[in-house]
Amino acid sequence: MRHPLAAVALMLGLLIPCAALAQPKAPEPILRVTIDPPRVVVGQAAALRIDVLAPNYMTAPPELPDFQVRNAVTRQLRSINENEQRDGVTYAGVRFEFAIHPQEPGSYAIAGQPITIKYAAEPPATREATLALPPIAFEAFIPDAASALQPFLAARNLSIEQTVNRSSDQLKAGDAVTRIVTIKAEGIPAMLLPPVKFTAFDGLKLYPAQPSLQDKTDGRTDVLSSARTDSGVYMLEKAGDYVLPPIDLRWWNTSAQSIDVAHLDPVTLHVEANPAAGGASPVGTSGPRMSWGALRDVVADRWKSPRPCCWRLPGSAG
Repeated sequence: MRHPLAAVALMLGLLIPCAALAQPKAPEPILRVTIDPPRVVVGQAAALRIDVLAPNYMTAPPELPDFQVRNAVTRQLRSINENEQRDGVTYAGVRFEFAIHPQEPGSYAIAGQPITIKYAAEPPATREATLALPPIAFEAFIPDAASALQPFLAARNLSIEQTVNRSSDQLKAGDAVTRIVTIKAEGIPAMLLPPVKFTAFDGLKLYPAQPSLQDKTDGRTDVLSSARTDSGVYMLEKAGDYVLPPIDLRWWNTSAQSIDVAHLDPVTLHVEANPAAGGASPVGTSGPRMSWGALRDVVADRWKSPRPCCWRLPGSAG
């Protein structure tokens, strides 16, 4: 006859493993990643969305990696708080949105980057988890109808404008003329807008300035507006008639799905001799150089520049 205590011990030994197996698994954090559209025109944005959710609530903001992609410009957009129910468990977290603007045609992939979160699994106890971003990719292309564009530039809207500042109404040798060209676009970062090339002439000494780049994102729609401003100062060294050439910028209109041309008219300059200078002298040589009016105009123009520290007066040291 089996001892009663031995029978009880045997039953407990069988029940304990079963109870352990019946323990519900603790809920785990959720990571979802999407990208839209999966195929985008070069320069336009593919939207990367990352949902990070934790059981109960997060005790600190998630630690995100730097989502920089080779040959692309990445901008962080808005973040949205999220809540949802799953299998009777309440999850709370954040949706992060990024805009990725590819600079060249080809495939772009994002994968394996870690995201660290801290959450209250069993309040007040805090748990930390590191989640690996699953692989996700998109493709960038140039439309066949725009394959001849060099460089390729795509935008929803684009305009170009110029301002010409003259140091004197009656130009003469020693004066200065500043040509300022601004490209404004929608749907593309300013750093992807092409630089404006100014033409140098015999008799006009050209001093190009550093460009100014500006981006602005609408907080409600996430629509990106950008502007690039290039400028160049022409020092008038010789009397004569000059024409600063027109500027034509061909670009792909993503709204109309066609090639458009942004145009600037040429600038005509009539430069008279300057008797006070005793003959025009090239900038940087000894003897009378630019007039006080030209010097004042150049200094005033550069003072208004967003980056005056990066431009020097002709002939200055340092």
